Amino acid sequence: MTDYARSFHAVIEQASGVLGEGYMTTAGTMRNDKKAGRLPDRHKVYDCLNKCDKNPPCACVRISNTKKYACDLMTPFPHGKPLTSKGFVYYAANRYKDTLYNETGMGVNYAYKKKTQQSSTYELYGIQYTSDKAVDGSHNTDGLKPPYFAHTMDSYWNELFPWWMVDLAQDITVTGIRIRNRKEWGDRLHDFDVRVGPLPITAENNDVPFKGNTRCHYHEKGGVEDEALLFVECKPCPVRGRYVSIQITQNCTDCQEPLKNVLQLAEVEVFGLP
Repeated sequence: MTDYARSFHAVIEQASGVLGEGYMTTAGTMRNDKKAGRLPDRHKVYDCLNKCDKNPPCACVRISNTKKYACDLMTPFPHGKPLTSKGFVYYAANRYKDTLYNETGMGVNYAYKKKTQQSSTYELYGIQYTSDKAVDGSHNTDGLKPPYFAHTMDSYWNELFPWWMVDLAQDITVTGIRIRNRKEWGDRLHDFDVRVGPLPITAENNDVPFKGNTRCHYHEKGGVEDEALLFVECKPCPVRGRYVSIQITQNCTDCQEPLKNVLQLAEVEVFGLP
């Protein structure tokens, strides 16, 4: 079994359940009410999922687990607003396997060769470690060998919360991203926020965490190994948007450089549904 397959099977095991091949439970819990029985009711769950199927690009719903029934299609997405599981059960289209964890290599990487930006650019011996090097398809992890990788300024006086962004040039329902970490100094990839939505991140967010788009994933503290390929899932729902950003949002308490934030990305791949 490949690493991709192992990762995907781990996702399925962690999920609350899979409804056939169509949807999987990603957050929240069902309740048993003494009078009303199971909440949400099974028939209402399938009615809501059927409604989502008939309204593309819907890929996720949330259904209330209280007596007051509510079926919310998560399209359009409430960008910038945190999604709470209190009072709801979330069901996402079971498309992580054929996009993010595609074993055949046929999953579409919507970030490849697209326009990118980052909060600053590191330079060494005349070499510019520009943002586009994270979407060139090379997966190079060695900072001293071409084609190098994306790298923000390396200084205690640079921006507090460095960021990187890719413009997908169209709205995509993002199921997740793959991040290839650099060789050596891997713990610099820490406490990072991945967001997807209609708004581009700007220089105004160099010292302020960006919250304009919806959070796809938050990685707390360090722990990303050198040269590791990290699978980041957008849960409880895939998120639809044009811009994908990665930003370090606080200092690292368990890293070699606890007072300095530097964002280095060997490769970033974005997967999802058109």
